[in-house]
Amino acid sequence: SAYHDDTLANQITIDEIFDQPIASPTGGIMATLTTNRYSTLGGIVTLWQIPALKPLRTLRIPEVSMDVSNEIVFSPDGEKFAILVSPPIVKIFPVNENSSLEMTLTDQVAGIGDIGISPEGMIWMVNCSGTAVEIIEGSSGISIDQWYFDKSACGKLLDDGISLAISEPYQNIHIYKVREVSAPVIVKAPCCTVFSADGSVGAGSNGAASSGDPIVIGIWQQQFWLFQKWKYHQEGYKEFDVAVSSTGQYVAASSP
Repeated sequence: SAYHDDTLANQITIDEIFDQPIASPTGGIMATLTTNRYSTLGGIVTLWQIPALKPLRTLRIPEVSMDVSNEIVFSPDGEKFAILVSPPIVKIFPVNENSSLEMTLTDQVAGIGDIGISPEGMIWMVNCSGTAVEIIEGSSGISIDQWYFDKSACGKLLDDGISLAISEPYQNIHIYKVREVSAPVIVKAPCCTVFSADGSVGAGSNGAASSGDPIVIGIWQQQFWLFQKWKYHQEGYKEFDVAVSSTGQYVAASSP
């Protein structure tokens, strides 16, 4: 949809159930993963051109497991994408090549919480083990960076490939830059579950609301050290799905 004039740019219908569509950080490409619960053939990743929504490339991935969350991530330059097919196996594909070239990585460390592609095109994995959070280089298993906390913590690599948002239960969120010794940015707000590409804007839903209470979307902005709330009455009792654009200019929240 072209948001500036409210006109529908294009639309597609996919026969099978597909996971949440993922757009590349540079725009112009969207990825969907379709899986058939009654088939053992795995899944199909389709790359679509935006806004034409014409298929750019289709890949069948037999190893995709229905028992895990199959996460797809793009590299910051949008030229590669990786998919966690069945832990701990990650496959990497070039976006524009028509060949079936791929690289399979098997990580020996348990507890992989997330995957991401660094600006240099290396696969980084987040390993959360108790009070320690570590970034591991996928192909070699070498530790890239690590942080320690007083309580259990885990993190998520953001779309710029070098920012990491680490959260402790019921505590603040710390945004680090991998391989940088500078102090982290601390989000002292009751959010966030999603961030912009560099972590400068975050948003989240307050979860289930009691009868008569509004659903609240919290938005944090680092530049202004601002925390604002969107309150929605008469919108049910379940938390909203929230997304932040890569630049941090827009926040979207969808009602159940």
